[in-house]
Amino acid sequence: MKLYYIPASCSLASHITLNELGLDLTLIKVDHKTHCTETGDDYFKVNSFGYVPAVELDDGTFLRAGPAILQYLGDCLPKAPTWPQSK
Repeated sequence: MKLYYIPASCSLASHITLNELGLDLTLIKVDHKTHCTETGDDYFKVNSFGYVPAVELDDGTFLRAGPAILQYLGDCLPKAPTWPQSK
């Protein structure tokens, strides 16, 4: 799984949650001015709006919004300690 992020931005919730869950994760920093990744790739190819966060799943699927990422993690890992349990 890859997380595209900008430090101290709206990608922080996804970043914290993924770290707390201990999932195998590759972090890819995005420059908010140039919209390039730290490796020089064009981030607009990942998300045409240029927003972070974005997560690339192991099967190549992308989730491109913080709430969608958190919902996906909650649905896949309902017993995770970071996700509230329904009564």
